[in-house]
Amino acid sequence: MSDDKFTPKGEDEIKAEVIEKHGLDVETQGDLIDSLTADNLESQKNLGTAIRQKGEWRDKATANKPPEGTLPEGGEKPDATPKPPEGDKLNKPSEDRNIREVASDVNALTGESDEVVDAMEMVSKSKGITLSEAKKDPTIVALKEKADRDTKSAEAALPASGRAGSKTTPDYVENESKEDHKKKWEAANKG
Repeated sequence: MSDDKFTPKGEDEIKAEVIEKHGLDVETQGDLIDSLTADNLESQKNLGTAIRQKGEWRDKATANKPPEGTLPEGGEKPDATPKPPEGDKLNKPSEDRNIREVASDVNALTGESDEVVDAMEMVSKSKGITLSEAKKDPTIVALKEKADRDTKSAEAALPASGRAGSKTTPDYVENESKEDHKKKWEAANKG
């Protein structure tokens, strides 16, 4: 085995630490103290297991290791490049992905806002699915609908384009004086 030693604390010691740390009253908050003590004991048990396993794995790894400076059988240096885990969809090397999957993901991203793309990526990674599958997720559909509504309301708030606000000019009548034409123009463009 290894030098890793873990000495768990006793229940009474943990209970005293919980009471002191949280400033709890033993008589009125006994259930809370017991619950926190049980949680700490469970955490301590898990920590002890992890430390023990780490030591065992390290011992197994070093037991089969050849001494420094010697080469394994065959005389070649081993390849130190780590390989991705088998069957892990998120860490798949790009050459293993189907071209249709990649094309589908690109099509799924086309025309989407940055906010929707980020959400699709998050859903894709968390569920281990492709982006095109994530686009169909109810969360993404709702987010896209909200973004569409926001865009439409923002566009509706913009002023109309064109000449709606331009002033009208009355037709010039032959043999009309400049003063008469000016009066017609002012009357047509009041207010």
